[in-house]
Amino acid sequence: MRVLIIGASGFVGNETFTAFSQHHEVFGTYCKTHVCGLLKLDMTTKEEVDRVLDTIRPDAIIQPAAQPWVDFCEQHPAESERVNFLGAKHIIDWCAKHNAYYL
Repeated sequence: MRVLIIGASGFVGNETFTAFSQHHEVFGTYCKTHVCGLLKLDMTTKEEVDRVLDTIRPDAIIQPAAQPWVDFCEQHPAESERVNFLGAKHIIDWCAKHNAYYL
C-alpha cells in the first residue's frame, strides 16, 4: 500500500512514517523545515495539495500535520483555520475524488 504521511517532519509524523515504512511504501511531507527525503507541501494551498497527491497517488493519507498550540490558535484564528480546517479539507476532498483513505 502507498501511504503518505503529511507532516512527517514533526515528532508524531516521523514516528508514524517509521512505523508504516516497515510494511508499506511510504512518502512523507514537510512544510517549513526541510527534511531530506521528504516532499515540500503547504496543505493550505489546494493546487499544491492536488499536485503532490496526484504525483504520489497514495492509497492512504495520514495527516498528523496541524497547528496544535491552543494559545496560538486563539491569537491567530484565521491562520489556524487555514491549517486545521482548510488544509484538512483539501486533503479530504482529494481522497474522496480518488477513493483514498484519510486517517
